[in-house]
Amino acid sequence: MQREVLKHIFKVFLLLTILVSAMSALEQRKVLTPEEAFNLSAKRSGDVIVIDIKLGKDIYIYDDQLKFKIIEPLNASLDEDIKRPKSVKYDEYQVHKDSMQVMIPISVIKKYVKKDPFKLSVAFQGCSSFGICYQPMTKEYSFNLSGSSEASQTVELSEQDGIVESLNNSSVWL
Repeated sequence: MQREVLKHIFKVFLLLTILVSAMSALEQRKVLTPEEAFNLSAKRSGDVIVIDIKLGKDIYIYDDQLKFKIIEPLNASLDEDIKRPKSVKYDEYQVHKDSMQVMIPISVIKKYVKKDPFKLSVAFQGCSSFGICYQPMTKEYSFNLSGSSEASQTVELSEQDGIVESLNNSSVWL
């Protein structure tokens, strides 16, 4: 009888140990919101616009999905004009696994923009190292050529939200 009780206590203890281990593993793999996973900001510092990209724990951005553009008053890619942070190979892809800063010289902007204001966009897509991928996202920032140091963030849309907004604001016949 005492042996049966000990067996039962051992089974309960083993089950509790497994449960605690599973809960600990789940806590370590918390799914981050897009805002927690990708924290972007932009500001002007002298003759440079600094794009600060802070990545959440276990988050990476695909290098080929990280794009910098002027979107107003015209549309121009800046990817060939700026120095990008070095990427690393991860699961057959080139990615950025660490937070980074991208410097965009005002002289590069002036090649395309002749008057105030102008808008920059940063498009990106990334995943967590345990397999959760986020939709492509875009953040937009407004600047003036002459002066102001703070950017005003205007839009943060996923690709899907951008399509919905386009359809809502257009007269499209389906």
